[in-house]
Amino acid sequence: MILSIATHQSTSCSHNHCLCMVTKTLPWTKTLLIMFILLALTACQLPARKSKGNDFSRATAAVLNGDAGKVQQVLKQHPYLINARDVDGHSLLHILAKPPAHIRNRTMVAETLINMGSPVDARLNYQSGPTPLHLAAQSNDLELIKTLLAHGADIHAKGATDKSTVPYLGVASLESSMSVYAGSPLSVALHYGNTASARLLVEKGAHVDAPELAAGLGNLDKFRELTSIRGNRLSRVKTGLLYLKCFNYAIFNQQYELADQLLLSGVNINGHHEMDNFTLLHLVAQRGNSDMARFLLQKGADPKIRAGRNQLTPLELALRHNNTRVANVLRGAR
Repeated sequence: MILSIATHQSTSCSHNHCLCMVTKTLPWTKTLLIMFILLALTACQLPARKSKGNDFSRATAAVLNGDAGKVQQVLKQHPYLINARDVDGHSLLHILAKPPAHIRNRTMVAETLINMGSPVDARLNYQSGPTPLHLAAQSNDLELIKTLLAHGADIHAKGATDKSTVPYLGVASLESSMSVYAGSPLSVALHYGNTASARLLVEKGAHVDAPELAAGLGNLDKFRELTSIRGNRLSRVKTGLLYLKCFNYAIFNQQYELADQLLLSGVNINGHHEMDNFTLLHLVAQRGNSDMARFLLQKGADPKIRAGRNQLTPLELALRHNNTRVANVLRGAR
């Protein structure tokens, strides 16, 4: 992994400016001498740049290996790494929090990074991207979520609003990635069906302030409050993506009672989602949940619809992702 360093570019620009000045005022012999000196200075900086990249790689390896002692050792030797980023804009704390949640001693490494100065609410690319808490919610790592919140992580932080700050972390496209990370950590947890993480975030004070969040949590009273349901009809939830999004969040988190309520309200079970224009059955096939697939098929989902960039059926998508159990369910529906 290579560290992005801006200092070399700015120094080179400074040298070029100086070179232009001297070439206009000095004889050619002196100009050649100065050019030689400047080239030598630039060459000297290249090993230093490579060394900094190696330092970040060492720190990253220690994080991924769950070696808190090694992390502390490297950061003591090179304190600037606390605020350094990889080429994708991830800080060391982002790298730790990224899914999947397989890093051993994850909370211990997080404690080490934070205690040594790693910003708990660091943004991807230093800008408006997701925080480590967003990524911990995506990883469904309850202990890491608790650790980040204990150190003051913003539970209400909104995520990506700029295309340049969006990571591709298991998300189908740039546009859908922006949609996923634009919300709070609670929204990210529910989008990925991480109901346990979502309930923990609510317990810690996360706001349930959107209909799809209430749907994902299966909170029918809150859902009714946010959408002004009267009987089996929805009044405030407009037609289109938001209407379908509520149904998606309910299915992703296996809130089947609330999903039934939405179907009675008229949601189109075969509606195309914003994520690569898939239907919900496509998304369930991609994720590999056979129970969700059965529910959707029983409620009238069409397994023959082709969607997405490659115009695949849900069965073809399940096979592409090696989701055999879902594929078997879909084969039985043909």
